[in-house]
Amino acid sequence: MNSNTPPSTLRSACALLLISGALQAQTSAQVTDWAESQRILPAELAFLQGTGRAIAVDGGRMVLGDPADDEGNLAGVGSVSWFERVGETYVLRERLRGAQLAAGDFYGSAVDLQSLVLAVGAPHADLGAVQDAGLVELWSVAVSPATRLITLSAPQLAGAEFGASLSLDLPRMAVGAPGEDGGRGAVYYFGQVGGGWALLERLQPAELQPGDRFGSTVSAQGNRVVVGAPQRAQGSLVNAGAVYIYDQSLLGLQLGARFDGSVADARLGESISQDAVSVVAGAPGANEVRLWEGGVGTYSVSATLTGSVPGAAFGSAVALNNGLLAIGSPEDSSIVFRSGSVQLYARAAGAWSPLATLRAGGFQTLYGSAIALGDELVLGGAPGMFGGGFFSVGGGVVHEPRLQRLCSGSQVPCPCNSGSHGCVNSTGQGARLDGSGATSLVADGLTLQASGLPNGFCALFQGTERSMPTAFGDGVLCVGGTLVRLGSVRAQAGVASWPPAGTTPLAQLGAVAAPGVRLYQAWYRDGVPGFCTVASFNTTDSVRAVWRP
Repeated sequence: MNSNTPPSTLRSACALLLISGALQAQTSAQVTDWAESQRILPAELAFLQGTGRAIAVDGGRMVLGDPADDEGNLAGVGSVSWFERVGETYVLRERLRGAQLAAGDFYGSAVDLQSLVLAVGAPHADLGAVQDAGLVELWSVAVSPATRLITLSAPQLAGAEFGASLSLDLPRMAVGAPGEDGGRGAVYYFGQVGGGWALLERLQPAELQPGDRFGSTVSAQGNRVVVGAPQRAQGSLVNAGAVYIYDQSLLGLQLGARFDGSVADARLGESISQDAVSVVAGAPGANEVRLWEGGVGTYSVSATLTGSVPGAAFGSAVALNNGLLAIGSPEDSSIVFRSGSVQLYARAAGAWSPLATLRAGGFQTLYGSAIALGDELVLGGAPGMFGGGFFSVGGGVVHEPRLQRLCSGSQVPCPCNSGSHGCVNSTGQGARLDGSGATSLVADGLTLQASGLPNGFCALFQGTERSMPTAFGDGVLCVGGTLVRLGSVRAQAGVASWPPAGTTPLAQLGAVAAPGVRLYQAWYRDGVPGFCTVASFNTTDSVRAVWRP
């Protein structure tokens, strides 16, 4: 389709088209309606594999750690499967193995991903005769095949389990070794120096006791490192757990606060995360999550959230990103026995409000065992998920906003004037496309409505695979691919809707036969001479829809 020529199907009325499409999103803590868009399985499938306890997502990459993966007769070698987003789906690119390929390494027990750099932990790797010392490998996943960058093995102590947890904050990285020193645990903080990595600090509070397992979880972001010690006792309260918050100073990382679990077996710190404002930790044994805000010497509890389903292990996993909080309850049996769930919360004016509950279904799926947040994407680990004919092979479940507006005129290169929705037209505003109603293939109720159109002119609805925003008449084209014409309508009082009441539903018109994603954009005439370009047509922003069964 020529960028300055309207589709030949346009005449004097408005047409609606649809294409299967691809679109990535941006994080929002206001979305209340989410839908499952894809299930991710590891590269190799096996009975009771249990993949999904170590996951990561960043930009167009996704990672599943598979520590129980076997290699021939070598049990528990472990591996990592990494995926790249191509269009609307994540596509498997490669299965990565550790360099030493030894039984019982459990490579992939911990993973993190940032700026095309992948970190993988193998906490039970032996270093020569030193058993379970552990190691971490860094990879570049910019292209396939991936490139192994470096192997780190700081303590080289028996039973240290270095790599049981890790967190990338380039050019820094924190690595937990919870088995070190009789299970007291330690955290190693590295930085990039020249072309390599150097140990900057080792963290180990003097108060630790054997079995506290400090470093079981770790999160590094900006000038702060948060460490969990979920098995630390508080007096007679066994396994109450604790969270340690370190802040960067001129003298290095300094302990800013410690918070302890309040009941026995709470396991506070079994999961941790943070963003620029808040620190969050799960205490799944107490079915609760705590949040803190502040700085050095001023941290205080800002909220305590309690799971609504007893025994659901609320807080087994947490993830926090720009005010969107996700909490896993893998033992949630309220719908199906141990199917699990993920609860979403939004931070507003210092308070946390529930947004949505996500589910994956299935008997003993254990969805919510791990969580990673991307740009308007929730990846939930489901180690009990059925896949490829295997029980409990495990994997990840992707949820995205069911309906999402994209291609705003304020964010794309409009030829003349940017609008808050589409590019500005002769009415002095940008035209907007909205979606409402169910996107179910068996109960299709989706309606699209374009508003802010020049009165009496035509609108063309279309759905497509996303392309780079390109100037198109007076507007911007954000779509590409094979068009499927859905019909025609005329704008009335600046508004055009599809489909008209009582007519064929959108999914049927667009031949949407299976669950997946479609993208819609409205195209309309704007014949005011010389308003912008000579093209006399414009576009709205677009709507992305996730179709469900």
